[in-house]
Amino acid sequence: MKKTIAFLILALSAFTAFTQESEFENHANGLIYSDTTVKQLKYIVDSLNLKFRVCELDKVYRAKSQAKAHFVALEKRDVIAAKKDIDSGISYEDFIRKYKQAETVKELLVVKYKYKGYEGEDIVELSSVGFDDQYKYGFEFEGDDLDQYDKPLKGRWIYRYSKKNKYDSESIRAFYFVEDFSQQPLPEKYARMIQYSDCMVDTATQVFFEGADENSVWLSDEKNTAPAKFMAYIHKSTNKPEYDENDSEKFWENLQAWDSLRITRIDSLRKIDLQFDNLLKEAVKEALETGSSDDEFEAYVELYYSPKTALELKRKRRVVG
Repeated sequence: MKKTIAFLILALSAFTAFTQESEFENHANGLIYSDTTVKQLKYIVDSLNLKFRVCELDKVYRAKSQAKAHFVALEKRDVIAAKKDIDSGISYEDFIRKYKQAETVKELLVVKYKYKGYEGEDIVELSSVGFDDQYKYGFEFEGDDLDQYDKPLKGRWIYRYSKKNKYDSESIRAFYFVEDFSQQPLPEKYARMIQYSDCMVDTATQVFFEGADENSVWLSDEKNTAPAKFMAYIHKSTNKPEYDENDSEKFWENLQAWDSLRITRIDSLRKIDLQFDNLLKEAVKEALETGSSDDEFEAYVELYYSPKTALELKRKRRVVG
């Protein structure tokens, strides 16, 4: 299965790189893939479909933990009084009757999420689902007392109070829950869709290497690294435009034009400049050791060094942001 996933990733990434320098090629079968490639893909999909037939077809899938709640928000005036009333357990009806100036939104669907923050801290997020471009409301909580959000919340308030500062007025925002959180079984139609993807994809396959660093989509800001030097060499040699804050629109036009010719220019550069392969070799060596890499650099590694090495670089970093 790992070989299958790797094959599909490399096939698609190689195809993406190819299309940067030419339009789709039409084969005799009328498709952008040859008969040989289509046959291989059909074989892969057929084998995965066979695997799906022996899956546990009565498995129950449940939605994220969710509940209905009303939302209120109050700024500037009567905030402290409202906070005291909420702490005392005032009902929603009495609250909106007493604080007529408060912003109110009724019967929101609130979903509870639990996840790890950037530094490994536990976070609970309560966030409304926005339908038809409806604004989403929510809070995040972290710390040691997160189990309280697993307790029954029907008839209770969850709020966030903010003191006045030089940027914002004093305020309080709160959910009033009209029911407890629950995880409803998904309808059969959607449960089978999820199950199909579960059976098609080996979720036990390790995508990232152990200890893979969390990384942004850009190379390190260090200009003296070998990968950074290689990228600077490529950009300078292919005349990549520099950002112009006085005319950003023109810059983006020039950048698009540069990008459309980028691969062709790099192909030509490699043929006439012997230092291309040497710089790339040094950059790859350091990138494998440090994990200093990004999408553009990996594309060059795949095209001009080794697709296998490009995949290894991708698995060494977890992209965030």
